[in-house]
Amino acid sequence: MTDTELLEGFVGKFGGDRALTLFRRFLLPEGVAPEDISPLLAEPWHEEEDPNVGPWATWRPMRVQTPSDALRTLYESVPGPLPPLYERLILMWHWAEVDLGTFRVLPNYPPPLYGLVRVLQADSFMFRVLSSNNLVQFGKGPDIDYDPVCFDLNQRGPDGDCAVVKLDHEEILNRERLRVVGVLAGSFRELVHQTIRIT
Repeated sequence: MTDTELLEGFVGKFGGDRALTLFRRFLLPEGVAPEDISPLLAEPWHEEEDPNVGPWATWRPMRVQTPSDALRTLYESVPGPLPPLYERLILMWHWAEVDLGTFRVLPNYPPPLYGLVRVLQADSFMFRVLSSNNLVQFGKGPDIDYDPVCFDLNQRGPDGDCAVVKLDHEEILNRERLRVVGVLAGSFRELVHQTIRIT
């Protein structure tokens, strides 16, 4: 299986053939405008009468061809390099946040890769603590679990891939301490294979 086929299988787990729901109020970080993500939407925004819900829309992952020099923009703001397979993923696809059962993947919104940087820096305190320890968040726990799922750049293999760890968010936010609550995979590649198998 080629890396392109592997990533297609991974993205295929982002809801399969069904469109997913995106709530503008909860999932768009500061700096990402609703019009920026309109290419992802399967239909226009719906204005919800309930003010606690707000506008929502359905979306599908979008295949793109982002030039690799866009990674320079990412690494001006985010520690790296990130695992090569993840770099390829963010250059090939845009998507909104998606729950894969064992973890959620943070969105890679357009415009490339500015939307991703805005997402990664949305919680500035968390971003500062993680970055200063060579950790880059790319996900969260499943459902409403806020624990960050990160690339541990301190645990890098010869191929440039990194261990994937989950940290206790309360320890970070309340004490600025890192407490690993789980190792999801020895590498991002391993995590992708696991996700394709179990979801």
